[in-house]
Order: sequence, then C-alpha cells, then structure tokens
Amino acid sequence: MNGKKDRTEQNRRVVEILKSHIAQKGLKQSDLLHMCEAKGYSLNQSELSRILSNSVSLGLYPVLALADVLEIDPAVFMPEERRSSSILDLSPEVFAVNPEDRAVKSYLGKYSTLFHSTDPQERDKILHGRLILYPKHDTTETMAEPYCAAYFSVDTGMKDLQGNPVLKKYQGRFIISKHLDVAYCILVNNEWGELSFIEFRHRVFYLKNVECRVGMALTVSAGEKKVPTAHKFIIYREPYELTEAQEKLLVNELKMTTGEIHLKAEELEHAKDYLEEKTFNKLRKSRLEESYYVLNEAILKYLSPQMSRREARGLFELLKGYSDEEYAMYVNEEEDAVVYSALHNEVQLPGKKNGSDLVLDDRSHR
Repeated sequence: MNGKKDRTEQNRRVVEILKSHIAQKGLKQSDLLHMCEAKGYSLNQSELSRILSNSVSLGLYPVLALADVLEIDPAVFMPEERRSSSILDLSPEVFAVNPEDRAVKSYLGKYSTLFHSTDPQERDKILHGRLILYPKHDTTETMAEPYCAAYFSVDTGMKDLQGNPVLKKYQGRFIISKHLDVAYCILVNNEWGELSFIEFRHRVFYLKNVECRVGMALTVSAGEKKVPTAHKFIIYREPYELTEAQEKLLVNELKMTTGEIHLKAEELEHAKDYLEEKTFNKLRKSRLEESYYVLNEAILKYLSPQMSRREARGLFELLKGYSDEEYAMYVNEEEDAVVYSALHNEVQLPGKKNGSDLVLDDRSHR
C-alpha cells in the first residue's frame, strides 16, 4: 500500500513541476503538441490531458519527450520506481561511465539516427530515429555514481489504428572502454523483449563535443522471422536537417562494404552521370573487371537435380571457402570521416553533375 502511495505522490510532484515549467514559458497544450510533433515525438491531445490532470502514471517516453521540448533535464521527471538498478559489474579503472568524465561528457546530447531496415522484405527502407544520451543518478544503489543513460526511439514508418506513427522505444546505458577506445550503447526494449548493442569508435574530445559517429549494431531483425542481425548505424547531432544528396551519401555509407566494392556492369553505367566521359570509358575498358559466379543452394540443386538437399548444402558450404567474402566487417576512422565531411559539405563529387543537383548542402544556395 505504501508503495502505491509513494508512486501517487511521485506522479503528483512530477505533474506540478511539469505545469510550473509550462506556465513559466506561457505555453498552451496545443503549443506543446506542436513542439512535440516538430521534434518527431508521438504525443496526442488525450495523452497530454491525462498527464496534466494526474490521471495516468508517467512513462519514460512522454517524460523524455516533454523534457526535450521544454529543455529540462530529464532526471527532473524520472519517477524513482522506474530507476533500474545496475546489473553490470564495471570497473572504474577500465570503463568510463560518469557523465562528468570528459570522455563521456563529449557525447551527451541529442542525436538523429539513420540505419537501414533489418526486414529482408524492406530492401530500400531507411529508418530515422532519435538517440538521447543524458546524465542520470541511480538512487537505488548505495554510493552509486552518476552514469550516462541512453534513450532511443525509432520511427518504424507504420501507423497504428488511430493513424499515429508507431515508434519503438529503448532505454539503456552508454559506456566507454578506456583500454579499447570503444564506446558501447546497450539498449533494452521491455515491450518486445529485445536487447540491442551498438559499438562506436571512440576518442576523447577536449575542445569540442562528438558531432557524429558510424557504429556497428547487433540486434534482432524486423519482419516475420526474428534472427540475429548486424548492421551499420549512423548518429549525428541535432539540430541538423540533411539535404536529399547528403542523406543519399550517408545511406551509401550504411552498406556493409570493405575497402573495395563489386559493381555489376549494368550498375556501372549509372556512373556516367558523375564522371567525365573520358574517365568513364577508361574505367569501363580497364582490366579491373573480373568474372564472378553467383551461387546459392537452390542454383546448385537446379544444376544438379540428382543431389539431395543435404548434399547441395554441403557443396555450398564447401564453395564458401573459395569465395572472396570477408570474415569480419570493420568500422574505421575513414567511415567516421566520410559522415563528418558529408555533414559539413566537404565531399567533392566529380563529373558533369557536380555543382548542380549533387551539391551536398544546398542550404547556402537558398
């Protein structure tokens, strides 16, 4: 009974703080809803009214949404019972977690995110989201130091029955390995029962904050079949509105490529729009072209019907050893540099279209 009473009191206190900030800024509920919509948050009139009338317990998503649009430290709104205790045994000599540590502090803030859908049926679908890294102190642990909390929401591109955007929401922690120069973002979605891990290349910024990063995510695929999935993940600080050309370049960087790429002959033809004719002809007639065989189990079974499925699978696994595929994919300094250069309009594209519709940042031409 006392627990329920404490939660009711906590809710009442949070609503009072919320109303106080709204009054200080002279905002109406309609203003708040417009501000949430402008920042990509899904919050409707009914939800906002229930929150302000103290008739519903505050959840993490509306708390962070309102904290963001009202420019308030999210910790002000965080109900104590929602503060999760740590299950990570992290040595302070090895890991940086304190938001006051310069290594961590340079990451704090709000980011836009970009990654390709993990649903095999959505081959051309790019997903946009928001990642917030903010300081938090867990009062449920004795002598616990502050840590960097993470909140991530992604727009699935779908609508619910009421026509509102369907967002997947995660919360977790941001941690830096001092020994390995790697940053980890561990995210939890309790509604779906999902854990996701994102790793970024790390360096300490003393005179400025981190502006963008390319990460490698290990998660679960979307769609009907759920399987372990790895993909690239780009973050860049808000506010920043990508032009169409900038987003296209960043989307290309999401490809799981190594130091070289393999193009089909017909795809190479598209390069004519970006290369001088002389350069294009040299590339097409060069000796760089190699022949490749495209194989899978179904093709092997078709070519040799007498083989059993097990034999076709065995042959396919054997042929993998002769392929030129890599055993690992790497996110290196060059990829971070490409994203940074794209955001700052420092990528020069050659050819006939350079200077027209391939200008990466056309805001200076408006």
